[in-house]
Amino acid sequence: MKNIVFMKKKFKKILQSQRVQSFIAFICFLYIWIISRGIRWTKIGFETPSSYVTQNKSFIVCFWHGRLMMMPYAWNLGKERIFHMLISGHRDGKLISKVISYCGIKTIEGSSTHEGGVALKQMVRILRGNGTVGITPDGPKGPCQRVKMGVVMASYLTQSDILPATFSVSSSKILGSWDRFLWAFPSKKGILIWGSSISAPKNKDPDTFERVRLSVENELMRLINIADKVVEKP
Repeated sequence: MKNIVFMKKKFKKILQSQRVQSFIAFICFLYIWIISRGIRWTKIGFETPSSYVTQNKSFIVCFWHGRLMMMPYAWNLGKERIFHMLISGHRDGKLISKVISYCGIKTIEGSSTHEGGVALKQMVRILRGNGTVGITPDGPKGPCQRVKMGVVMASYLTQSDILPATFSVSSSKILGSWDRFLWAFPSKKGILIWGSSISAPKNKDPDTFERVRLSVENELMRLINIADKVVEKP
């Protein structure tokens, strides 16, 4: 029994090694890249983020934590604008940060839920500089597919509109994790879709904030339904 406990601790320590995490992250990126190359993508709404960049306007990208896997391929404006992604500082978040770094995406480590937090200050600085920040508004621990107020607060403080987005593929599995993570397999069809932009709240009135929060939540759910139907996912 002692040997089993010792081996578990040893294995956990190995997984926490920077070298091991970097290797795992690269393998994950390689898998995602190979999968993406074999998919016949349908792309919808890409003109929306492009128009914001053309007009030199800031915006916040929102997608569910469970639909994160292929979302780097929804961003085709890398040369025109750097994409910053808000990622939690826990172990899983650090692994995700390493994976998306191979896609040229920068990371802001922390949470958007605390108004005075370091992460929120970084977000505000980037957005006020006409940049773009990505947020999974139900992360990092849920509840699943429920938008938290952090994204609304960031939108209000910077007067940056919110652009929901999602993806789906014809062959995948929804994992038993809290976020119902959609793991993509080699697929014939896939979709990357941007939804309707949601204007930043003009005041801090609780009813206004809740209305914006619900608008983001409803639009994300609408996009998932459309995406899954397009790829004929049951």
